[in-house]
Amino acid sequence: MDGRLGTGLAVAGALVAVGLMVYTAFFSGRPAAADGYQALQAQCRACGGQFSLSAEAAAAERAAAGDPRKNLNCPLCGKKDTAETMTLCERCGKHYLPAEKASAGQRKCPNCGFDPDAR
Repeated sequence: MDGRLGTGLAVAGALVAVGLMVYTAFFSGRPAAADGYQALQAQCRACGGQFSLSAEAAAAERAAAGDPRKNLNCPLCGKKDTAETMTLCERCGKHYLPAEKASAGQRKCPNCGFDPDAR
């Protein structure tokens, strides 16, 4: 009887260890959705250039200015406060820049026509 109990405990321990390895491999760290927030797309209203930057860099630039909604500095043309973060379309997955001072109903994606306000 002691041999079966020892074998059963060893098998149970092995199953727990394998389960922990699988869990760690697939579910540890940041969730996959968080990766989308690590890089932002921005477009300069002055030169029209598009660039990407980390969310941390954008937050640091805005924090230094004391305004969390401040336009960003364009690294392409060097103009200050001219770049805005772009919107990611929920339907087609492309980035776009809504019209300046856009209100509800004016933020349609120019690529596919999806209106995030029409939900």
